[in-house]
Amino acid sequence: MKNSQPVENTFEKNDGEPDERASTQAIADIKPSAGGMELAITAGLFVAIGYWLDGVFGIRPILTIVLFVWAVLAVGLSLYYRYRADMKAHEVGSDWRDAEVVVPEPTATDLEPELSVSDLIGRDDA
Repeated sequence: MKNSQPVENTFEKNDGEPDERASTQAIADIKPSAGGMELAITAGLFVAIGYWLDGVFGIRPILTIVLFVWAVLAVGLSLYYRYRADMKAHEVGSDWRDAEVVVPEPTATDLEPELSVSDLIGRDDA
Protein backbone atom coordinates (compact mmCIF):
# COMPACT_ATOMS: atom_id res chain seq x y z
CA MET A 1 0.00 0.00 0.00
CA LYS A 2 1.41 3.36 -1.02
CA ASN A 3 1.69 6.20 1.50
CA SER A 4 -0.57 9.04 0.34
CA GLN A 5 1.13 11.72 2.47
CA PRO A 6 3.69 13.88 0.66
CA VAL A 7 7.27 13.85 1.96
CA GLU A 8 8.04 17.03 3.86
CA ASN A 9 11.10 18.95 2.74
CA THR A 10 12.86 20.00 5.94
CA PHE A 11 14.89 22.66 4.12
CA GLU A 12 11.84 24.72 3.14
CA LYS A 13 9.61 26.90 5.24
CA ASN A 14 5.84 26.49 5.03
CA ASP A 15 5.69 29.17 2.34
CA GLY A 16 8.12 27.29 0.06
CA GLU A 17 11.11 29.55 0.79
CA PRO A 18 14.41 27.92 1.84
CA ASP A 19 14.89 27.67 5.61
CA GLU A 20 18.38 29.00 6.34
CA ARG A 21 18.52 27.50 9.85
CA ALA A 22 17.72 23.98 8.68
CA SER A 23 20.31 24.03 5.90
CA THR A 24 22.93 25.53 8.23
CA GLN A 25 22.16 22.85 10.82
CA ALA A 26 22.47 20.13 8.18
CA ILE A 27 25.90 21.44 7.19
CA ALA A 28 26.94 21.61 10.86
CA ASP A 29 25.83 18.00 11.34
CA ILE A 30 27.95 16.85 8.39
CA LYS A 31 31.04 18.84 9.42
CA PRO A 32 32.47 16.39 12.02
CA SER A 33 32.49 13.52 9.52
CA ALA A 34 34.09 15.68 6.84
CA GLY A 35 37.47 15.45 8.61
CA GLY A 36 37.47 11.66 8.40
CA MET A 37 36.52 11.75 4.73
CA GLU A 38 39.20 14.33 4.05
CA LEU A 39 41.81 12.14 5.74
CA ALA A 40 40.75 8.98 3.90
CA ILE A 41 40.50 10.57 0.45
CA THR A 42 43.75 12.53 0.76
CA ALA A 43 45.70 9.55 2.09
CA GLY A 44 44.29 7.30 -0.65
CA LEU A 45 45.12 9.82 -3.35
CA PHE A 46 48.68 10.27 -2.10
CA VAL A 47 49.19 6.50 -1.83
CA ALA A 48 48.03 6.11 -5.44
CA ILE A 49 50.37 8.86 -6.63
CA GLY A 50 53.24 7.38 -4.60
CA TYR A 51 52.59 3.91 -5.99
CA TRP A 52 52.60 5.26 -9.54
CA LEU A 53 55.82 7.26 -8.96
CA ASP A 54 57.45 4.20 -7.37
CA GLY A 55 56.64 2.24 -10.54
CA VAL A 56 58.04 5.00 -12.74
CA PHE A 57 61.32 5.24 -10.80
CA GLY A 58 61.50 1.55 -9.82
CA ILE A 59 61.91 2.22 -6.08
CA ARG A 60 58.76 0.57 -4.78
CA PRO A 61 57.41 1.17 -1.96
CA ILE A 62 59.50 4.15 -0.77
CA LEU A 63 57.46 7.02 -2.24
CA THR A 64 54.19 5.26 -1.41
CA ILE A 65 55.09 5.21 2.28
CA VAL A 66 56.58 8.72 2.29
CA LEU A 67 53.57 10.30 0.58
CA PHE A 68 51.14 8.40 2.84
CA VAL A 69 52.87 9.66 6.00
CA TRP A 70 53.05 13.17 4.57
CA ALA A 71 49.32 13.16 3.72
CA VAL A 72 48.30 11.88 7.16
CA LEU A 73 50.46 14.46 8.96
CA ALA A 74 49.27 17.33 6.75
CA VAL A 75 45.59 16.49 7.11
CA GLY A 76 46.01 15.82 10.83
CA LEU A 77 47.60 19.24 11.39
CA SER A 78 44.92 20.88 9.25
CA LEU A 79 42.15 19.25 11.30
CA TYR A 80 43.87 20.19 14.56
CA TYR A 81 44.22 23.87 13.67
CA ARG A 82 40.67 24.05 12.30
CA TYR A 83 39.38 22.49 15.53
CA ARG A 84 41.29 25.03 17.63
CA ALA A 85 39.93 27.91 15.53
CA ASP A 86 36.38 26.56 15.83
CA MET A 87 36.70 26.23 19.61
CA LYS A 88 38.16 29.73 19.92
CA ALA A 89 35.26 31.14 17.87
CA HIS A 90 32.80 29.14 19.98
CA GLU A 91 34.25 30.42 23.26
CA VAL A 92 34.18 34.11 22.29
CA GLY A 93 30.55 34.61 23.28
CA SER A 94 30.50 32.19 26.21
CA ASP A 95 29.60 33.48 29.66
CA TRP A 96 31.54 30.75 31.46
CA ARG A 97 34.78 31.95 29.90
CA ASP A 98 34.59 35.25 31.82
CA ALA A 99 33.08 33.85 35.03
CA GLU A 100 35.15 33.82 38.20
CA VAL A 101 35.41 30.42 39.84
CA VAL A 102 34.90 30.49 43.61
CA VAL A 103 36.00 27.41 45.53
CA PRO A 104 34.70 27.34 49.11
CA GLU A 105 37.17 26.66 51.91
CA PRO A 106 36.64 23.25 53.57
CA THR A 107 35.18 23.35 57.05
CA ALA A 108 35.97 21.00 59.95
CA THR A 109 32.81 18.99 59.30
CA ASP A 110 33.85 18.48 55.68
CA LEU A 111 37.08 16.88 56.83
CA GLU A 112 35.49 14.44 59.31
CA PRO A 113 34.82 10.94 57.98
CA GLU A 114 31.16 10.00 57.66
CA LEU A 115 31.78 6.34 58.59
CA SER A 116 34.22 4.94 61.10
CA VAL A 117 35.85 1.52 61.07
CA SER A 118 33.56 0.35 63.87
CA ASP A 119 30.53 1.31 61.74
CA LEU A 120 31.86 -0.83 58.94
CA ILE A 121 32.54 -3.96 61.01
CA GLY A 122 29.45 -3.65 63.20
CA ARG A 123 31.05 -2.97 66.59
CA ASP A 124 30.61 0.04 68.78
CA ASP A 125 33.02 0.27 71.73
CA ALA A 126 31.72 3.64 72.91
